[in-house]
Amino acid sequence: QDQSDGTLTPVLGWYVTHDPPGEPMERLATIESEMEALVKGHVDEAKTGTIDKSLPWYVRVSLLYLERKAIYGSLAKQHTDEGERLEKELTYSWYSAKQKQELEKKIRTHEEEKSELESTPWFDSVEDMVQALSDASSG
Repeated sequence: QDQSDGTLTPVLGWYVTHDPPGEPMERLATIESEMEALVKGHVDEAKTGTIDKSLPWYVRVSLLYLERKAIYGSLAKQHTDEGERLEKELTYSWYSAKQKQELEKKIRTHEEEKSELESTPWFDSVEDMVQALSDASSG
């Protein structure tokens, strides 16, 4: 904190944001609910097919789309790497029966998470996503 005027200056380890970091799946839920709310408020514009891409709501949806895409990409890579590691670890002959049982439980949990991730709709563009969300909102 600056002694002369009291302003706070970020230092290493600080986050200066309204969206603090969190668990990726939690962040995805937040992103998706915000996108749905924004599109729901602009369904008529989305239905026309000619959206002014400079409007603040569309700019925000575009940024959220990119963040969503980055998080999904990261999660997919993590799940692939983790799956390969778990499968390799399952072949270790020195693991006890209890360790193998715990590992099999981790693999089942991993597969459930992977299935959940893969079942999420993927959009090739912001326009496709806005169209899909507006269709869902108008119902």
